[in-house]
Amino acid sequence: MVKSSTSTASLHELVRGQLPDGSVIVREVDHPYLILTPDMLVGNSGDLVAIFFIRASEARDKSNLLARLSACRLGLPNHTRCLLLVEDSLENSLHGSEHHFHEVLSEKDHKSIIHFLKDKNARGIIKEIPTGIRRQTHNAYGVSLSYFKIQEKESKIINEEKTNKQDYLETIEKIKTKIETKNIYKKTKKIRQENYRGFPIHLISPNITSNAMLTIYNLCNKYFKHHFTLDTGIPYPSERMQPQFFVVDQFPLTVTDPFKPIRCAAFSNWCTVDANNLAQLDQFVERFSTAFFKRVK
Repeated sequence: MVKSSTSTASLHELVRGQLPDGSVIVREVDHPYLILTPDMLVGNSGDLVAIFFIRASEARDKSNLLARLSACRLGLPNHTRCLLLVEDSLENSLHGSEHHFHEVLSEKDHKSIIHFLKDKNARGIIKEIPTGIRRQTHNAYGVSLSYFKIQEKESKIINEEKTNKQDYLETIEKIKTKIETKNIYKKTKKIRQENYRGFPIHLISPNITSNAMLTIYNLCNKYFKHHFTLDTGIPYPSERMQPQFFVVDQFPLTVTDPFKPIRCAAFSNWCTVDANNLAQLDQFVERFSTAFFKRVK
């Protein structure tokens, strides 16, 4: 993150004694299925404010900031207000990004920050996201997560041992012969995409557990960056949603919340595929895509 004159810690100190009784301030946001999170949350009865600081990667490329905003607007309650706090030196580099937040303030403007946090009606021109868009995103999440659970259950019943590294690599090589790699354009940007039976697929090298969250963070950022377009704060899908497959040799679990990586990938429309299922990948893709298009229209 760009080093800020008003860190989350100092902002916490600034606001905690000036908000209504019962207010809750969260400095380290840990959401069950969002990996692209705001930097702080401030909540009170019937009100929730997501606070954003501009991170280093976002200062270099504003589309990273807009991807994080899109994910938060879809993942957090619809009434959430989004506040962007900027350093004076970065105000001229927003290039229109400010129009997608409920408010943009200088980090040094303490009076206005407090006023915004207290005023539940301070929403600017930003509207709530249409129900259909939120339903479509959450239905896709539900299908991806349910199919992970099916795999996990089947894996425990059928496979006494996990696929070993050599078997995994050999299977991956077979899968690669069926993968079509092409350059496509997303929002005028050319990106390289690998497809399996017409659907995006991402193959992970063996034993990714140590960097699972970083890998998934990059996948999620890429998804919200290229598949949604913000219009006055509302993230509209840029194209029809379709299944995406994230192939791993072992499920990328974490210690404190084991299945969070799986949920984060699912919310970004990536269905995690266990290497034990690669031999039946065609059948799995068929089953999953059929269920997906029934729920996501």
